[in-house]
Amino acid sequence: MELRSVLDRLESIRRNFFLGGCEERRKINWVAWNVVLGPKGNGGLGIGSLESLNISLLIKWLWRFYDERDSLWRRVICGIHNCERKHVDRWAKKSLGGCWFNIINVVSRLNDLGVNFKSTFDICLGDGKNTLFWLDDWLGNGTMAFNFPHLFELDKRKSCFVAERVGYDRLKWDWKRKPNTVIEREELDLLVRLVERCD
Repeated sequence: MELRSVLDRLESIRRNFFLGGCEERRKINWVAWNVVLGPKGNGGLGIGSLESLNISLLIKWLWRFYDERDSLWRRVICGIHNCERKHVDRWAKKSLGGCWFNIINVVSRLNDLGVNFKSTFDICLGDGKNTLFWLDDWLGNGTMAFNFPHLFELDKRKSCFVAERVGYDRLKWDWKRKPNTVIEREELDLLVRLVERCD
């Protein structure tokens, strides 16, 4: 049975119970079910929807995936899906499906609702070995890929870590070709100043 139909069925049973109806005989709904699900302060019972609860529990697994970098279960997931050096949207192979793929799909569902999953996390840079240089928002003002798109296009390894690009005394690059257009040089100058400021 598909998850959506399971959620709908469970929600129907719960709705009938709370509103005093049953499967065979319907009663008049004096209050909209969405109001009942809402917070007590808004006139609801504060019980929330099962779909919201399900999304919350799935997001908890993503939080743990971010937080427990050395755990065995995370290493197994990364081994199966080759997700260690990829952006969150590509952490699961579609061809494999399964639980982990469903968990990752929550990110797409949240994006469809206008919620940016990664923006809810603060990145602790640490030694830079677990933070993606281009794809993580490690300086707090957007990803480097978004802020410096021309340089991002030039980099041979777009999934590199901060530790691979930021050295003690200088930045280290692996370009397809050297930045030579005016916009590329301007982006590089701005990027260097931005990174030096965070030292």
